[in-house]
Amino acid sequence: MTIEGVEFKEKVFTFGAKFGSYMSLFISNLLLTIITFGIYSPWFLTNMYKFFATNAKQGEHNLEFKGKGSDLFIIILVSLIIPMMVVGGVMFIGNLSGGFMNALMQKEIPEMSGWVIGLLFFAIVSIILILVSFAYYFYKWCVNLTFKGYEIKFETEFWPSVQQILIQVALSVITLGVYSPVASLRLFKYFAERTVARKDSLVKKFGYNLDTTADFLKIWGQFLLCIVTFGIYFPWAYCKISDYILRKTYVEE
Repeated sequence: MTIEGVEFKEKVFTFGAKFGSYMSLFISNLLLTIITFGIYSPWFLTNMYKFFATNAKQGEHNLEFKGKGSDLFIIILVSLIIPMMVVGGVMFIGNLSGGFMNALMQKEIPEMSGWVIGLLFFAIVSIILILVSFAYYFYKWCVNLTFKGYEIKFETEFWPSVQQILIQVALSVITLGVYSPVASLRLFKYFAERTVARKDSLVKKFGYNLDTTADFLKIWGQFLLCIVTFGIYFPWAYCKISDYILRKTYVEE
């Protein structure tokens, strides 16, 4: 329904797959993921992305997802699992050498307070950086499509992108989530403007017309309607927010 609700240059997309073919693909990939204790999950996700992309068409042209499961496996391993294991190892060693858990449970030991705070600060900061880094590489992996001969990819740099994500996340946390719609749209604008479609010498860039105040009021208005209706309004909110954002998203000619 979402795909068929998208229009580009007055032409709507269609989705040709049947529910049965989706369930067949989903169940077979789910079983492989379970059998391999989760190792197959990157290929599972890749196959699902390809399924929806291939069946999304505008006229005779369809999207094609070019991401590889092996690339996603490496991203998960190198930017998520290994760093988390390192942080866990440091915390474990810190516990053994400095009595971390003992200090945490017995707050009356003054000489341990600095050690506890230091380890907790290290863990929190490290986990945030790991998750933000993983999010960057994951979404860069996601934006790898072809359409009408154009290759659509992120053209971004790691540190500036991570900095942008951290700033918006920090502002959302500081404001207790009030700022989060604007934070999401600022990130959407940042990465949209760095999404490029290339075909030979032709280059098209994406963008988003951000109006901070209007966007904030529009999205929070829809959120509040969901809250006061105990979630009943959510389908209308989803459609209105999606329509609002997509109408302000553009491709440069």
